[in-house]
Amino acid sequence: MSGKNIFLQSPTVHPEFAQRIQSLPDFRSKLLASYKQLYRLRNLIDRGMDRNKYGYIQLIRRNFERISFQNRRNIVLSHINGGSLPVELTEEEIIQRLINTIAFVFNSTVKKETEFTEKDIQYFKDLKKVFPESMELQIVRTIIRMDKQKPDRIKYDFKYNWLSNYNDSMIEARKYYDKYPTARKLPDDLNFDLSYIGFRNHELLVMGLNESMKLCL
Repeated sequence: MSGKNIFLQSPTVHPEFAQRIQSLPDFRSKLLASYKQLYRLRNLIDRGMDRNKYGYIQLIRRNFERISFQNRRNIVLSHINGGSLPVELTEEEIIQRLINTIAFVFNSTVKKETEFTEKDIQYFKDLKKVFPESMELQIVRTIIRMDKQKPDRIKYDFKYNWLSNYNDSMIEARKYYDKYPTARKLPDDLNFDLSYIGFRNHELLVMGLNESMKLCL
């Protein structure tokens, strides 16, 4: 089922889809099958809204084709853990996380159950009661929105060097203010884009969610 403003009212993913992915002969074929499963959900993302559908397509393609989740995870978690690297995931763990991610994204397309019906709509605010948004939908939508807002120097830095550079800049900035506590601003050679703070915090939050729910968002 696809189309604008159409979304599912009950799960339709076959309960054996995870078993089918796990039964494939090698890691590459499992990755490809996972990508196809995520791609099939494109027309249902955010209730079929085109602006997020195409952002979603670009995001999953880039994540599968250009970005190593293992490398991204190592870099982001090292910022959370004070520089220490996490234990690397096995191929089996990555595939299980992908299966969990497919279920998570799929759940974002499913209508959340509510006691209200369309007959209860009297004002615009009543739409939220009749069509409540799931946690998964809010998270997927936020990830797509943040990806759209990323400047190219972050979005296409597939090795996540920008995050390490930001951290180095913050260390130098702290040293400068420790030395000159009354300074009102940083010198030009120490300045950095303040928007990096928001994108860094976003990366940390998403990776924290990945770790707690065993996902690959």
